[in-house]
Amino acid sequence: MSPACSCGELGCWPLLTRISLTGDLVVWDCFEQPYRTTRDYTAFDRNQYDKAVQGLATAIAAHE
Repeated sequence: MSPACSCGELGCWPLLTRISLTGDLVVWDCFEQPYRTTRDYTAFDRNQYDKAVQGLATAIAAHE
């Protein structure tokens, strides 16, 4: 997974949301993303979420 879209800009097509961590779930709500209106980002497996966030942090650190 790339930390940016194919244009290479890290802030391209941002997803703004509130994130709540509860037990085994990560719940996202209050979305604001005008370009991807049909995607559902409402719940993820907690382990999958933690791995994705760590991967993103690693990728960003590699580009600094």
